[in-house]
Amino acid sequence: MSKLNRNVIPLRLVKMSYLWKFMNYGLIVFVR
Repeated sequence: MSKLNRNVIPLRLVKMSYLWKFMNYGLIVFVR
């Protein structure tokens, strides 16, 4: 159980960070 949690949490963080970067990039392009 603890192993599963350790694997799942970082994956979510990576997905969130990628989404955040993608959104910021899109915003910058849209503003320009």
